[in-house]
Amino acid sequence: MSRQYLTLTVGDIPRDQWVERWPFVRLDQLNDEIVHMDVSTMNMFNRTCKYASERMKWNHRINSSYRAGDPKSHGKGKALDVVFYRKKPGDVDVLEQLVFALQFDWHGVGFYPYWNAPGLHLDMRIDNNDYREIWWRDKRGVYHPGFSFIGTYRGEWT
Repeated sequence: MSRQYLTLTVGDIPRDQWVERWPFVRLDQLNDEIVHMDVSTMNMFNRTCKYASERMKWNHRINSSYRAGDPKSHGKGKALDVVFYRKKPGDVDVLEQLVFALQFDWHGVGFYPYWNAPGLHLDMRIDNNDYREIWWRDKRGVYHPGFSFIGTYRGEWT
């Protein structure tokens, strides 16, 4: 028997309620694609950004969210690519961002040390929600599972 999920999207919520529902999310960075974002993903991101702001004194920049035609989490409105930073994107080590994100119930967390400003992919995928998927992408664009960088990371990404 296949599972079917009813997804409530931001577009199902009156626009005048968005800022009140997600006060810690930089909604201005989502543009028109925000209407396709999954509400549970936005709720989790708001909690993450609240903690980042209040406890870590971090800001965030959203690099990507909903992507039309993407068959995976971005195309379902269940993923965001984000950079957390203090004063400018890139000033918080990606491993610090990763450890921070793992405190929350994200189903998938990818870290990208070779972005211009290193950051994270965060998602609420529904296909593998019995465990957390963690990965990273090297400078050649090759994806690796989990913490396979241990043993090669020497305090900086070269």
